[in-house]
Amino acid sequence: MREKISVVVPIYNSEKTIRKLLNRLHLVLYNFNDYEIILIDDCSHDQSYKVIKESNITNTTYIRLSKNVGQQLATFYGLMQTSGDYVIIIDDDLEQNPEDIVKLYSEIKKGFHVVYGIDTKVKQKKLIRSIGSSLRDWLFNRLTNKQKNILVSSFRIMDRQLVNKVLLADCKFIYLSMEILKNTNLVGNVAITYEKNKESNYHLLSLIKIWWMIYLYYGKCNMLKIFRKKLQPFIIEERSIS
Repeated sequence: MREKISVVVPIYNSEKTIRKLLNRLHLVLYNFNDYEIILIDDCSHDQSYKVIKESNITNTTYIRLSKNVGQQLATFYGLMQTSGDYVIIIDDDLEQNPEDIVKLYSEIKKGFHVVYGIDTKVKQKKLIRSIGSSLRDWLFNRLTNKQKNILVSSFRIMDRQLVNKVLLADCKFIYLSMEILKNTNLVGNVAITYEKNKESNYHLLSLIKIWWMIYLYYGKCNMLKIFRKKLQPFIIEERSIS
């Protein structure tokens, strides 16, 4: 495994899991020629920073945000810091097993630009998470050209070519999987086993807002441009003030 591997971990209040996650990541990544871990702390309110500092693990960059910007934007900023030939995104809660990185890597070497780790084991999900997943899948099938049997998740690996394209995103609202699917059709899935489902940080209204924003910014009807076009006749003056 000669390529350099970058791992991006968005962190939010993960003091109970981050040390164990880092130790397991390093054991897995030791099999690669070169690697780096980018930790993006999205303004945690617990002792995540202290735990990471005490861990003192090499090949790790820690970036702490002064304001909570949300998982998508925090992860996007993490992608900007990477230099690897392949980039992996994994959650901070150990619901996803770091050991499955090898499966993701093996699958993407078959010619995909991105591979998502999908849990094939049936679990009982909370109602809100179930509604959110169903609505997300419906939106993605409607707004992108991906095959309907292809699923998405937060656990994924991308090649450098795709990462560079994703980083060109110019939307005020960024949703990573939409940026990914906008830039490639070479998408793969690999079966993995998730640990016990965590409690969702999102309420139903929050999820509805996210999916509405996805529709506004990524919808084929390009609704934001339609709104702007309709308002244009009423704009007297428009200029930027620095």
